Amino acid sequence: MTPGDAMRKGALQRPQAFQVLFYWTLAALGRGEAPSHSCAEGALWEGTFGAPGPRVPSMDLGLEAVYPQLRRVVRCPAESQCGGLYLEGALTANGRPVLTIVTHLNDTHRWTRERIADWLDTLESGPGRP
Repeated sequence: MTPGDAMRKGALQRPQAFQVLFYWTLAALGRGEAPSHSCAEGALWEGTFGAPGPRVPSMDLGLEAVYPQLRRVVRCPAESQCGGLYLEGALTANGRPVLTIVTHLNDTHRWTRERIADWLDTLESGPGRP
């Protein structure tokens, strides 16, 4: 399964969230239920590992172990809209890791998770890729 496929699978489970990996209502959390919303990275996590249940997954999500291509350094595909000022800290000449850009596209540009998954697919089949 590719990261794009996993994100699409996870996105089918619940509506999109912003600024948080997963969102639980207090009532759902109290009942030990799965979250009500997930961001793009959360959808990727859920499509890969399944629903997180009542606990937030570790920030060491394990996604890069499953998908090493998420470590690849790329530039924001919507950079003309954010002027390269899209992340805290110094921007390298080549960009940021894919997973960081996924979060940026979700939270800053408000791309749908399906659109982000489509973008991930372009990285899989882009120049220099099979």
